[in-house]
Amino acid sequence: ERKINFVIGPLYSKTLTSINDQVKNNQINILALSNNKSFAKKGVWIFGVDPKEQTERILDYAFEKGLTKTAALLPKNSYGLLLFETISNYEKNGIIAPVRIEFYEDNIKSQQSAAKKLAQGFDQYESYIKKTESLETQDNIVVKEVEKPFDSVIIAASGQSLTVLSSQLQYNNVDPEKVQFLGTSSWEDKSILNEPALEGGVFAATSQLFQKDIKRIYKNTFKKDMPKIAMIAYDILALLIAIEKDKKTININDLINKEGFLGLRGLFRLSKSGTVERSFDLKTIKN
Repeated sequence: ERKINFVIGPLYSKTLTSINDQVKNNQINILALSNNKSFAKKGVWIFGVDPKEQTERILDYAFEKGLTKTAALLPKNSYGLLLFETISNYEKNGIIAPVRIEFYEDNIKSQQSAAKKLAQGFDQYESYIKKTESLETQDNIVVKEVEKPFDSVIIAASGQSLTVLSSQLQYNNVDPEKVQFLGTSSWEDKSILNEPALEGGVFAATSQLFQKDIKRIYKNTFKKDMPKIAMIAYDILALLIAIEKDKKTININDLINKEGFLGLRGLFRLSKSGTVERSFDLKTIKN
């Protein structure tokens, strides 16, 4: 009735499904906060941070570092299946291949079991390394070589689950100094980065360059920390205001360009197909 032509939201993909016909029939532009890219199309832009893009970025890093045997610990849900598909389909000149993938459920017992299963063979590998080091000075003694089962591991987890999985890998002889631990923006949590097993770990995340002031203003205003999803909503609002300027109406085509825009979650750009591409920083955990 109000002839709305731009909507910021909704948050969940199931809501996108329910309003699909209304969007199509009324030429409404939906700037959704969901991260489910399968709903992206002309008129529906998906602004949520895509876990698939993050995973591909961290796999690019592994490739650049010459890490060729990747393992993964993934949650037993739709998010885990999406990452499984991303890792399985990733290919750079046929060099990187997932050698082991284990799924875990949302309880400590399952996480311990998954980490232990993934780590199979590392006890023999560590034993081999110790033997070769102790026999370096002795001639004519040959130790049967044992290959490292994998050289990098993606741990798709956050909070306590990440702490349990990473510490259990280390407990089962997966040495973080010999195996690169990798993750996504779900790692970005100060409460868990003190876990010793995560030292030296690398994860992909959006930029925090312009977040300091708005986080402070938000907390002073609402008496709580600013959620990351709220930053995306603020970015969308700023985007619409910026292109409106002196115009009475907003033309969606003004939002589509190669250069993109710089927001609270870093650099992003809209495509005609409805996807929102983002750039990611790589962060290393130290001290």
